[in-house]
Amino acid sequence: MGYQKTTDIQEIEKIQNLLQKHFDSSNEESVLLTFQELTDETLLKNKVNVKRIFDIIKNFSGENISFEIETERHHLPDLAGQADVYPKLSNPYPIGIKVYISDSTKLKDYFELVFSKLNKTEDKPVFSFSIIAGILTIEDQDNKKYEIMIQGQVQKEVLSVMFKNPKKIYEEWSLYDISEILGNQDVDEIAVKNAIYQLDRKIKLAIPNIKKIFDLNKHSARLSPTFKK
Repeated sequence: MGYQKTTDIQEIEKIQNLLQKHFDSSNEESVLLTFQELTDETLLKNKVNVKRIFDIIKNFSGENISFEIETERHHLPDLAGQADVYPKLSNPYPIGIKVYISDSTKLKDYFELVFSKLNKTEDKPVFSFSIIAGILTIEDQDNKKYEIMIQGQVQKEVLSVMFKNPKKIYEEWSLYDISEILGNQDVDEIAVKNAIYQLDRKIKLAIPNIKKIFDLNKHSARLSPTFKK
């Protein structure tokens, strides 16, 4: 089961608030969160992501929370004038998530357990770069290894500078300093900036779950501290 720590925690917090609001106003053992409500209140814009997030909540809550897809039918147009005798209904279609809580008074405790487990099990990606092979290796939290071939010479040289000392790969680098270290009169600050921009695009295409690798501005760049252990 894959997840992205920061984004998922934010969305799970929103779901916790939605559930708390419903249970505070009702004594029912279950709550229906419609897909429209989830779309309005969270960034979960499709049913696949909604189910993925609820799978995380269920797995990490110790089965204190369960859910199922709620479906509904609607009456089809009466074209034959026989609706009273033979009412026609549509096929079932999903309208939301029915959430069951073993004890709604402990909702906060359950979600604290979810956040605790999510934080403990989430590891940061591991980065390494081989200047000889020209391969940037990224290993994610599921131990899946991505090997990205870096073909641009300037891109290789920039990475060789930023990754030279593994203990300092999160340091902020001046674009001017990188160009000076490379010592090539054709590789100025603009060339360095363009190389980092292209690297960021290449990595995001290879690993869609990673939204941004580098923090890049007009004068400096660094590996995003989001990934710092």
